Amino acid sequence: MNVVSRFFSLAVALSSSSVIAASEVGWWQVLPQWPIAQPLQQIDQRLLQGWRQLQCNRVDATQLWLPAEAAQLGQLIAAFAEWPRQPLAPFASCFQLRLYQANQVTCRLVGERQRLQCDLPLLPQQLQQAHIVYATGGIASAVGDYQINLPITASLNLLGHELAHWLGLADEYQLSDGIAADFCAGNYDHPALNVVVTDTATLTSKELQQLWHRLPWQFAVADWRQLGQLIEADTWRLGSRAEQVGLHAIDSCISTGKFAWRPVASMTAMQYIDISIWPELYLQLIERQLRR
Repeated sequence: MNVVSRFFSLAVALSSSSVIAASEVGWWQVLPQWPIAQPLQQIDQRLLQGWRQLQCNRVDATQLWLPAEAAQLGQLIAAFAEWPRQPLAPFASCFQLRLYQANQVTCRLVGERQRLQCDLPLLPQQLQQAHIVYATGGIASAVGDYQINLPITASLNLLGHELAHWLGLADEYQLSDGIAADFCAGNYDHPALNVVVTDTATLTSKELQQLWHRLPWQFAVADWRQLGQLIEADTWRLGSRAEQVGLHAIDSCISTGKFAWRPVASMTAMQYIDISIWPELYLQLIERQLRR
């Protein structure tokens, strides 16, 4: 089972689960000697309630790793308490806190872009849990199928973007040459609910109908002719009107000579990682996949 299938199963389970009773000890109920106690005391009650809403004592909860000694820990907790207000929160609403000391988790910066890579002290039964790791620096990265690494200064918008990959959404910005070579050729394990790739920008009527039938968002396109404009006998140029759900060009596959398309014309959080714009259609795509 790849990470998306596993995460879909997890999200369904979490969305139907209730939080632990107030009389039980939740992961957010921090003991006085814990380094996180002081930052929690500095959060106002509204934010603290948001933080508590994330509690979950399930074995399959997403593990949230925070550096206990980081100066920005309080700010991160305060920011994370707002997560229940995010559009993707219903799909990722169950976390367990894992405070760690500097000698327990090794994080380093790798590659030209200095992406984070963190090694966790995991037991065998924890290897297939989902882990979100915050560290003191670097650029966000995903490692394998079960781990996301983020700088402690990362916004909730960036967290949402990374979690959206687990939920089946693909990047809509220009991909690096290596990633584009695989993705645009269809060599990827995860669904791409919001992106399709074509070899050309023109298709025959038959080809356009075939494309329409394989669109993940076909349910939102009433007629295959919304996907292009007829430019000559039986030749359609791909691209929909701005106000329509259909095919709208993005830059993902520019380096490969192929053409990438998303369903909406407006900007989204999968194109710009520092915004929180999630079209209703994208949430529907996730929900429909969860039901399968």
